[in-house]
Amino acid sequence: MDTTARPGYNNLYHKRLKGCSMINTKKLLEFISYKENPDREGFILKETVDDQNKQPQNENQPAQGEKPSARKAIKKTSRSGRSRQEEGQAEGEPDAIQASLSHNKKIISQLYGLPKNKDLVIREFAIGTDAETNCFAVFIDGLTDKAIQDLLFQALMLFAEKPLPKDKNGLVYLVRDHLLPGNQVALKNLFSDVLTAVNMGDTAIFLEGSTKALLIETKGWEHRGVERPQSEQVVRGPQEAFTETLRTNTALLRKTIRNEQLTTEMLILGERTKTLVAIMYLRHLANPDLVAEVKRRLDSIKTDYIAESGILSELIEDHPYNLNPTILATERPDRVAAKIVEGRVAIIVDGSPFVLVVPTTLYEQLHTGEESYIRWQYGTYLRFLRALAFLVSFLSPGIYLSVVLFHHEMIPTELLLAIAGNREKVPFPSVVEVLLMGISFELIREAGIRLPGV
Repeated sequence: MDTTARPGYNNLYHKRLKGCSMINTKKLLEFISYKENPDREGFILKETVDDQNKQPQNENQPAQGEKPSARKAIKKTSRSGRSRQEEGQAEGEPDAIQASLSHNKKIISQLYGLPKNKDLVIREFAIGTDAETNCFAVFIDGLTDKAIQDLLFQALMLFAEKPLPKDKNGLVYLVRDHLLPGNQVALKNLFSDVLTAVNMGDTAIFLEGSTKALLIETKGWEHRGVERPQSEQVVRGPQEAFTETLRTNTALLRKTIRNEQLTTEMLILGERTKTLVAIMYLRHLANPDLVAEVKRRLDSIKTDYIAESGILSELIEDHPYNLNPTILATERPDRVAAKIVEGRVAIIVDGSPFVLVVPTTLYEQLHTGEESYIRWQYGTYLRFLRALAFLVSFLSPGIYLSVVLFHHEMIPTELLLAIAGNREKVPFPSVVEVLLMGISFELIREAGIRLPGV
């Protein structure tokens, strides 16, 4: 098409091209700088009495002038638009435990893919002498403690010398109350609850004629012990760090904070991984609105995989594109305990040695645990020195470029001549030189961490 004879067409084409270029540039700048979405639901922590007296509106009713779609629901549906329970029913997965032992065993075998799956163990046995009751236990090899299991089966086998009740459902309660030596024993009537417990290391026992299953805590997998902190070493202070075991981390905090007000709430996140997440806070110190907001954000997460606290922090923080972290991550129990005593909320993820603390500030990211154990004069001096070093490292490249390229009068003559002499041997501009220097430092640091040790 000959467009030389159509100047109007050329003008329209250039205007559209210019408009598209401006839109793409604007989107790129918004992505880099991150401007908060005005429709995003905000959260204001009420600290004063006047703020607490202001009653919030009903969550189900939008505020005046607010769009109904501006509020986010606490419970989100899956990617298909249906809830988890609806998806399970749509797939035809039976959830209720039946009285038939063979039926329950068949369902367990189908769900775990037996006999192809070699991790799951089904142990069949019988209890009673006059009228035997067939049973079977389900557990995953490697996640359970063998000593606890031996004690568990020994107690059930000794029951063979006693008469059995005629009511099979009553037999379940008799076994739970008089025979099982476990500390935590629960009764469940849904396969979903049984699968969740077995996948976490518990043992499930099914009895013939009973519509309930016994869940006994038998967790006992191999794990790393408490060691010295690797990333937050101190000269003076506790020399212990969090591990990858959730209960070990909660015990380390309770060992420091021996208070009955210390509360631990458990959540399960991850559609596939079923990761345990603990929330710890002091009831009489933590703001109830803060605790409710943390739980709301955790409950609203819809993902398949959560294996580390770093993934969780990016899902619940206010500004995901902001380079400044708004959540404190630490591996020191004493530092987390100090924040909990201040009214903060700690988030512990099973499988992660780093605990999250909310809320936090940028200045707290520059603190260390050792500053609380030394003289306050020296600790304050170290904090100011660390803040000054942060500002110098952050601003020095820009100051160097501005002085070298635009403000030569600020440099002494001898130093300016020395810089000019060195610049003659460098084939790159000053901007490229600074960028290459920063990239080189990052490569050296990355190589020191990733290269295999001797």
